[in-house]
Amino acid sequence: LDATYYHQRNTDQILQIQTSTTTGYTSRLANTADFENYGVELDLRLTPLVNLGRDVRIDFKVNATYNDNKILRLSDDATELSIGGANQFTQTKVGAPSAFNYAIVGMPAFVFKLTDYERDPEGRVIVDAEGNPHLSDSLITAGRTMPKWILGFNPSISWKGLSIGMTWDFKTGHNIYHGIGNDM
Repeated sequence: LDATYYHQRNTDQILQIQTSTTTGYTSRLANTADFENYGVELDLRLTPLVNLGRDVRIDFKVNATYNDNKILRLSDDATELSIGGANQFTQTKVGAPSAFNYAIVGMPAFVFKLTDYERDPEGRVIVDAEGNPHLSDSLITAGRTMPKWILGFNPSISWKGLSIGMTWDFKTGHNIYHGIGNDM
């Protein structure tokens, strides 16, 4: 059994930041971000889990990781920074959603900012006479992009020098964005 606790403070991280196009460039690299990263990693190895004579052996490994983080500072003149995104969808009659990764002070590294549908005061999506929803002009913050929890299971069996193993991973505590609905 191995257990590790970590707490890191990372300063002056290098990020690509957008600049005015009047400079002749669209972005530049800058030492601009400080963030805190902390968590626990646990590994359990059962080797051998089962020993069936001298020719057959079953091993099992499991690991669990909890990782959390927070943006502490960006550049002196910014509290949020777009650091990339997925805006490669074809525009449709009613528009196509977009998702962007953001670094926002006080939030986890990193979060999604997404387009959402226009909604009425009760939160229902507004549709036009043809039944098509329309996208809002503003972005919403929709949660972290990196998992808080990762669990891994690694069983293997060996027989006369031949080994077969598997890796099963489970990740949770984060959001995932894909545009497959629009692509279809």
